[in-house]
Amino acid sequence: MPPKDYDVIVVGAGPAGSMAALYAARSGASTALLDMEKLPRDKLCGGGVNAWVIRKLSIPENIVERTMDKAQVVAGDKKLPLVSWPDSLAWRMVLRDRFDHYLTKMAVEAGVSLIESTPVESVVLDNKAVHGVKTRNNDYLHCKVVIGCDGASSKIAKTAGFWSKWFNDSAQNWFDRCAYCVEAQYKLPDSEIEARVGNTTFIFYERDLMGYHWIFPKKGLLTVGTGCARTHSRKKPSSYFNDLVRGNQIAKEILKDAKLVGRPKGAYVPFSGALKPSYADGVLLAGDSAGMVGAVTGEGIYFAVRAGMVAGEVAAKAALAGNTSSKYLSQYEKKWQAKIGLDLDTQARFLRKTQNPLIAMGLYSAFVIRHQKELYA
Repeated sequence: MPPKDYDVIVVGAGPAGSMAALYAARSGASTALLDMEKLPRDKLCGGGVNAWVIRKLSIPENIVERTMDKAQVVAGDKKLPLVSWPDSLAWRMVLRDRFDHYLTKMAVEAGVSLIESTPVESVVLDNKAVHGVKTRNNDYLHCKVVIGCDGASSKIAKTAGFWSKWFNDSAQNWFDRCAYCVEAQYKLPDSEIEARVGNTTFIFYERDLMGYHWIFPKKGLLTVGTGCARTHSRKKPSSYFNDLVRGNQIAKEILKDAKLVGRPKGAYVPFSGALKPSYADGVLLAGDSAGMVGAVTGEGIYFAVRAGMVAGEVAAKAALAGNTSSKYLSQYEKKWQAKIGLDLDTQARFLRKTQNPLIAMGLYSAFVIRHQKELYA
């Protein structure tokens, strides 16, 4: 049986959680990493990873499916000019089961206790301060700091009181801050993927879709998906998805004779900018649980990794210092804001200002090229 008392408990073994656990352990804190599933497990995600993450974490080549150095934007049935990316900005494509498992193994090798197949139901509160978590089987694990990295519908954020702070206005409830994504994998020989797509990400925009479709190539697989803001959807997300795979001529040519693997899956993803505060007495939030997803790109792995690193270091520092107050932990938000706040805030501002995902993507792409040294320091 694992111990039931730690300096730091991290909930959710995605990129944010694994990095939070890794950096907490490296900082000297006894750390547990909990996940509701048995690892490795799949995750609905396009699988695009920012080049910064690959370099920073020295991700091995066998985890990377493809290096994407070009982007093809399609508006309706019309291809816009092809965009080429320098290597410093070239996205890498991964399969989330293998990628996430690799990050988790990094944490375990650093001394983190991995506790799998253990859903967390709530935080443990004592005088309004978080002191641990309660699992579904009514087991209690105690700690000095909990880090919630358990996704958009985070049990940690809910039960620690963050949702009542963030969503007290009925017009800004949780659903209104989310997009809904539908995604499927299609099997196709690598030779055909090379001929039809190569190392190019395909992004499709429709006039009435507040979001976009994507086709991302892997090794022998094409990841196809749709993301749309819930508040702006005129029809079901699955209908938008079907419009792409059955009605868009360019997508149909790419997917010709490709075999659907399993069934399309769906999930909510926050897209309206990071949620604040991301800290309270004895608890921090990182990744999707705090809305850290690009409003324009829909990308979350990069932000999750960077916020997770900061969360682990700050949590360990607080636990070892014996000061887990909200005031002490507020340094976490200042630190992640300094690293990823400009990027997140700019994306949210561009989308809010234009109300047009295609225009917002153009503005953001130009912004990234101009500010890449500042963004990815």
